Amino acid sequence: MASTSSSNNSSLPSASSKHGDVDINMVALSPQPPQSPPDGSLELPAELVVAGWRKFWSRRENRHYYFNKGSGQSIWDLAQIYTPPSPSDPLGISAGTVHSPGTNPARPPFPPAEKRRPSGEPVPGQSPVKKIMLLPLSGYWDLETPSNVCIMERGPCVQLLPPHQEVEQLRARLVAKLRHQYQELCHQREGIEAPKESFNRWLLERKVKDRGNEPLLPSQCLTDISMSMYREIMNDIPVRLTKPKYSSDARKQLAKYAEAAKKMIESRNATKESRQIVKWNVEETFQWLRTQFGASCEAYLERLAHLKQQCGPHLTETAKSSVENICSKIYSLSCDYAAKVQQKHWEVLKEHGIEEATEAPPPAPQRRVTCYPLQLYVPCPRLPKVDRVIEGETATLKFNGETVKVSVLYFQKLVIAFYVFYHAATAHKCERFM
Repeated sequence: MASTSSSNNSSLPSASSKHGDVDINMVALSPQPPQSPPDGSLELPAELVVAGWRKFWSRRENRHYYFNKGSGQSIWDLAQIYTPPSPSDPLGISAGTVHSPGTNPARPPFPPAEKRRPSGEPVPGQSPVKKIMLLPLSGYWDLETPSNVCIMERGPCVQLLPPHQEVEQLRARLVAKLRHQYQELCHQREGIEAPKESFNRWLLERKVKDRGNEPLLPSQCLTDISMSMYREIMNDIPVRLTKPKYSSDARKQLAKYAEAAKKMIESRNATKESRQIVKWNVEETFQWLRTQFGASCEAYLERLAHLKQQCGPHLTETAKSSVENICSKIYSLSCDYAAKVQQKHWEVLKEHGIEEATEAPPPAPQRRVTCYPLQLYVPCPRLPKVDRVIEGETATLKFNGETVKVSVLYFQKLVIAFYVFYHAATAHKCERFM
């Protein structure tokens, strides 16, 4: 048995014969990998085996590495040379992709393949900020997931204009101003605070139906009134209700709703029948509160639900026109601000000698291609530089007297998104992004 084992070991090729002789005693004392074929070919996908890749064990680092016997390249991470089929493709339409050392893939992987460090080379020291900037994004965001969606090839977009810092700065100011005006309208006309995150949901709901050229502000919708904003404002009339924790909180909320309903129906142009119904239910509620001082939290909530059911339709009918005016006013202001942004955009482009296109671009050929980012027809001028200062885990961006602070990881996400979608060169990609 011993002679057979020695003869088999002498006949098998190994990574040690490739990279130098190794003492047998050292091999016995060093940690051993899991039992597998010497070249690890059975553990690799067939595409990698055909490309010449083999799997070996590093006794120095106590982990596996991958060696290409054709090119002599060695790496630690298999993900840098092989893209497995996507889990979202159960039918296997998209096959795994192998990046050979001698070929240039359409989209280079990021970060670059990690090279094996020689034994005598020390680990280069890096500051904490640089380590954060060099962290891979696989644990945070995966922006390089290949698409398996096919679309008909499309020509460049004429309506959208290339982004510019001055235009984006104006757009941000106008959006902040519109958000503040929405808060003031809710407070002045209905006596309530604007519903939380209601403005953001309004932007999303409007952009689904918007047909304008403004990428953020709604400017060309079929209707002026947003049902999303309308329902959220109505839900907080006459007061915003929250889930109470204690019976005392439920009692205060019931009294507050009854008082607000009575005040609203008396100050608005409501019908005589609505006034009588609301006032009668409010008086009945106050009388119940005087007799049921020590009621449970569930009893107060049931009474509140009954009062809201009786008075809600009349309050909604009374406040309908006012809430609709709020929605229409916000949309009208949004259209005005979108026109200002468009005007400013063309002023900046004309300063760089870029005029509006007089001829439409040629139609794209009718063929199916893999989904790709939108291409703009209007050329982009040379953009001014944005100063950045990185301190610890915070990146400070300065432009035209304004300062914005974001986390380093979020800033890194923006850089990689620019690198992926605009196919920027790997070198100096951060400078190009700025």
